[in-house]
Amino acid sequence: KNICTVSKHFFILFGVMMYVLIGCVVVVISLVFFTVFSVTDKSIYPWRSREQNSPCYLNSFYDTHDFWHLFASFALMMMAMVVVQISKPCRECYLQYLKKSRDRIETVRRRTMGGTAATAAAKFKKGRNKGAASVTATNGAAENPAQHDAL
Repeated sequence: KNICTVSKHFFILFGVMMYVLIGCVVVVISLVFFTVFSVTDKSIYPWRSREQNSPCYLNSFYDTHDFWHLFASFALMMMAMVVVQISKPCRECYLQYLKKSRDRIETVRRRTMGGTAATAAAKFKKGRNKGAASVTATNGAAENPAQHDAL
């Protein structure tokens, strides 16, 4: 039974479209700050370029180049959010996927180990103790692992 309905996919698509729209607006704003309000002239010497700098705007500290960095970083974040929104399934679909994965793992475990996880753990403990007793017997020590620990 598919529990993901069209309305759930619509909300994911709506989120993607909002991130794309906001991202495009922020890219345009950052390009305006980069091209129109450019504060550097790369064709003249640096000391003359510094003399031609425009005044700072926000708190007398940030100039237009800083605003370009700010808006460009927000635009990159919006594009990353598009990827996250596309790759994120709805919660019910993800829970259904986890349940199917657990069922597949349990099926493979039953085929290979002949039972559930508890049965496999009991067989492993039994095999480990049996192996320890045989090792101590070949070394000339006691047959029982508990007696070996006492030595």
